[in-house]
Amino acid sequence: MQHIYLLRHGKVAADAALYGATDVAVMPEVNQAIVNNICQQKLIFNRIYSSPLQRCKTLAQGISRQCGERKNAPSSDEIIVKKDLQEMNFGEFDGVLFDHIYQDKAQWHLLEKFWLAPSQYPLPQAELLLMFYQRVAKAWQDICQTLTNENIPNSQHLVVCHGGVIRMILATLFNDDIEQAHWYKKYTIGYGSLTHITVEQGLATVVSIAQPCLLTSSKDRVL
Repeated sequence: MQHIYLLRHGKVAADAALYGATDVAVMPEVNQAIVNNICQQKLIFNRIYSSPLQRCKTLAQGISRQCGERKNAPSSDEIIVKKDLQEMNFGEFDGVLFDHIYQDKAQWHLLEKFWLAPSQYPLPQAELLLMFYQRVAKAWQDICQTLTNENIPNSQHLVVCHGGVIRMILATLFNDDIEQAHWYKKYTIGYGSLTHITVEQGLATVVSIAQPCLLTSSKDRVL
């Protein structure tokens, strides 16, 4: 059996916006708090995968350095960056502050329609929801196939990625209808949370979803 942990990055150091392909950072102290929590749980990984965006990759590197990795797997000393683990690209709206969008009522209306039914009302120049689903599903299948081929008993692996990516992985496992409006609201994936999945003989089982991995104060809640 292989254990796969999906870790969402910490809260970004930027004002509220749709951060998909936009490469925003996370404050070092936030990353360090997540790293410390992972180490305290004594989670040691054979492989660490990451989205190429810095909010994930920097965290993955910190976990690799501080928590260590098992040495019985090939390339265990390297972060495996997979482009298809990147968050959805929100096109013309990507990285634009909500406060700025709100000033243009027509633009804000487009955003509201997208929130209500993202598959029916894609944003201008944005990645289509189905395309996003397909690339994440492929990345997930590739990871599972690699780990199944290696067949290291009781191995543990980490995937540092994004809230949207984790929702899409869960959608593939639960065979969700992503065309249905609000389907994504089934899953609340907090910053710094861990989703635990096991894979045995090609069968994936969801053990837990978005367990908090980062203690928050009243001034900085995980959303």
